[in-house]
Amino acid sequence: MKARLLKNLTMVTAFFAAITMSAQQGPTLYDFTSGQQNWAKGYGATPVVDHDPTGGVAGDGALTLERNGNNNANIRREQDGDDAFIVLDRAVYNYIKIIVKNETKANQIRIQGTSRESGVTGETGPAFTAVTLNGVESETSTYKSYYIDITAIPSNHEITTLDIIFRQLSPDTAGSLVIIDEIEFLTAIPPATLSGLVQNPSFDDLGGSINPFNPASQAWATIAVSSEDVNTGSYSLKHEYSAPSGGTHFVFNDYIHDIGSTTSDHMIASVWVKVVRPSTPGVSPVVDIQGQGRFGTDLVVSNLITVGDNQTTTKTDGTWEQVNFAFTPSAPYSTAQFRYGIDGADLLAGDIVYIDDLHAELSATLTVIKNTLEGVSVYPNPVRETLSIKSPVGSDITIYNVVGATVKTIKSTDALQNVSVSNLRSGLYFVKISNEGKVYQEKIIKK
Repeated sequence: MKARLLKNLTMVTAFFAAITMSAQQGPTLYDFTSGQQNWAKGYGATPVVDHDPTGGVAGDGALTLERNGNNNANIRREQDGDDAFIVLDRAVYNYIKIIVKNETKANQIRIQGTSRESGVTGETGPAFTAVTLNGVESETSTYKSYYIDITAIPSNHEITTLDIIFRQLSPDTAGSLVIIDEIEFLTAIPPATLSGLVQNPSFDDLGGSINPFNPASQAWATIAVSSEDVNTGSYSLKHEYSAPSGGTHFVFNDYIHDIGSTTSDHMIASVWVKVVRPSTPGVSPVVDIQGQGRFGTDLVVSNLITVGDNQTTTKTDGTWEQVNFAFTPSAPYSTAQFRYGIDGADLLAGDIVYIDDLHAELSATLTVIKNTLEGVSVYPNPVRETLSIKSPVGSDITIYNVVGATVKTIKSTDALQNVSVSNLRSGLYFVKISNEGKVYQEKIIKK
C-alpha cells in the first residue's frame, strides 16, 4: 500500500514538474523604466547598450544603443537559461511595436533570431527567416512608433532569441544613438492608435510628433507639429508658406494598412483644414486640397495604385472646416493608404494652412464622412450679455476672435450652458464646440 502511494505521489510530482518546466510566454511589454530589462548587446564588438533613466517620451527611462561605427547594431533578448519562458509565442503575437528616436543613419529595422516548434523545451532552435522594415526615418529628433509585421515567422513557433537590428550600409560616428522608449508584442495593431486607415490622425501621439507622417520636401513651405491652433486635441500640423508654390505640396502617411483579405470597397476620407492669412486677419483664401487613396496587393509603396480626388475649401474667415474625399479603386486590393496634398497656387508668403483630425476608412458606398457635432445650438446671435449654448454634456467650448486668439474656454457641465460675454469687446467672434472628435462651429456677433 505504501509502495503504491509512493508511486502515485512520484507520478503527481513528475506531472507538476513537467508543467513547471514547460516554457511560458515571457514579458510582452518592455518600457525600460527599471533598467535594461534583460535586453543586451547582440553580436559584434562595437555597439554599446545602456540604460538612460531620464530618457524616453515621458522622461521615465529608455534603452540606448550606440552604433559607434557599426553598420548593423542590435539589441538582443533571449529566453531564460532554465527555459522558464520563451521570448515570444508566434501563435499569439503578430506584431512588434517599437517606439524609438533614431539619431543614427539607420534606415531599416530587422527582426531575426532563433525559434523552435511550440511545445519543445530545452533548445533554442534554428534561425528563423529575418523580417525587415524599410523606410525607417533616420537622424531624427523625435520619437516614432513602428509596427513590424512578423507573421512571416511560422505561427506554430516560439521565438527563443530575438535580435532587433538597426541597419544602414554606412556606419555612424561614435556617440550616435538609437533611443528605444518601448518594445511591445501585439496580437494586432491596436485600434486606439488608428483612425480608420490613418495612424496618429490628430498628431497627438507621442506628445505631438509628426509620426508617422512624412512631408515631401518643398522649398516654399515648412511643416511642423504645432499647438498654436487645433481642431481637436492638443496639436495640429502647420504648413507655413514662404513663397507661392509651383504645385501641390504632399504630406503622406508612411503607414500602409494590411486589410487582411481582398476587397473592392471604396475608401472615404476627410481632413479638417484652417487657412490663415496673417497679413489680412479674418480674410483667407480658398485652397485646393488633393486627397489620394492608394491601393495594392502588398506592402510595397511603389506598387500602390493612386486614385485622386480634389476638393476646395469654402471658408474665407479663418475658421476650421471639414473637407471630404471619396475614392473608387480600379481593381480589388488588400492593402491601402491615404495621403493629402495642398495646392499652394493661391497662397502668399506668410500664409498658414493647419491640418488636423485626418480620417480614412473603407466603405461599401461612397457616402462621405460627416464629422459635425449634431444637436448643437448657439443663441442669441447677435449677443450682448449671455450666450446660451446647447451641446452634449462634457463638450469643450472655445470662443476666439478674428485673429485666432482664444478669449474663453469652457467645459460644459449641463446640456444648456450659459456663458457670459459681457466683458468682450464688440465685434466678430467664433464659437467652436467639440465632443468625442466631432466639431460644431459658428460665427457670432458681440454687440
